[in-house]
Amino acid sequence: AWSTSDSTIATVVDGKVVAIGVGDATITVATTDGSNLTATCRVVVKPILATSIALDIVEKEAHIGEEFTLTATVLPTNTTNPAIAWSTSDSTIATVVDGKVVAIGVGEATVTVATTDGSNLTATCRVVVKSILVSIDKVENNFVVTTENKNIVITSTTDNSIVRVFTVTGAHIGDGHIYAGKATIAVPVRGIYVVYVDNKATKVIVK
Repeated sequence: AWSTSDSTIATVVDGKVVAIGVGDATITVATTDGSNLTATCRVVVKPILATSIALDIVEKEAHIGEEFTLTATVLPTNTTNPAIAWSTSDSTIATVVDGKVVAIGVGEATVTVATTDGSNLTATCRVVVKSILVSIDKVENNFVVTTENKNIVITSTTDNSIVRVFTVTGAHIGDGHIYAGKATIAVPVRGIYVVYVDNKATKVIVK
């Protein structure tokens, strides 16, 4: 007669043992003729560790306010623990959550993804963030920007568009959404600002 001390770790049928989960189990075989003899085999089931991790993008140029998503591939596909962890070398330049990267400020940052199964594998993406002013004259706009006192007013026919306002040096002032064709964002002082709606941008002077 065959038995296992923990069927969540190892099962046994007619001497055939199948490793199920990570851990330690004892397989026992016993006589059934009344002699009460037994023999055991200690089975130690180890996890399948990751052997490699890679990102689909290893270097990316972005403008302030731009978002993009990184995809990580962990091999082998039957790794026991496929969970990964994301981090950034400078959250004032680029942030990352579940692979989604947001460019925050001008500069360079390294986004890292790491295995969490003890294999200690990593992959990185170099993110170079440039000022939005670099491409401002190259983009057609589909929105109108006006000012009211120290408020920037954006009107557009596209609702739910994300609005971001920056200084000309790249400092982030505030965010908003186009709702009912309009969004209003207050600025702290008068001056020149960059208004970014989705992938389009323009400059405005708050007098």
